[in-house]
Amino acid sequence: MKKVLLSFLIGLAAFACIPEETNSPQNPVVNNPLEISAPVGFTWTTTRSISVTLDKIFLPSSLVRTLVLKDGDGTQLFKGSHDLTQDFSLTVTVPNHVNKLVMEIGEVLLEKSITGSSMAFTFPVIEPSND
Repeated sequence: MKKVLLSFLIGLAAFACIPEETNSPQNPVVNNPLEISAPVGFTWTTTRSISVTLDKIFLPSSLVRTLVLKDGDGTQLFKGSHDLTQDFSLTVTVPNHVNKLVMEIGEVLLEKSITGSSMAFTFPVIEPSND
């Protein structure tokens, strides 16, 4: 009797583990790959282009510094020298998971979150006090 009961329980447990196939909206069956559709607004891109600008500063003579542009993880995207009395613009392609860029201007670090397809950096200028 115990063997029959044990066999019955094993059979019942095995039957309970068989997955049930459903054709619910969450798991649609698609026979033709051309019928697959993505949600509205979804794109298959893995990268995006970001336009980066640096506003010039007003000085009586040129001031050349090294510019380094990095993503938030520290991966270098650009390095070069630039006269800060001139506007600077650059378009970089970054992976979609990158959410901030860091610009090093000499020893100055400027960090901004990516909120669209363009971002503008402004070199911090401290005005002299009139004391």
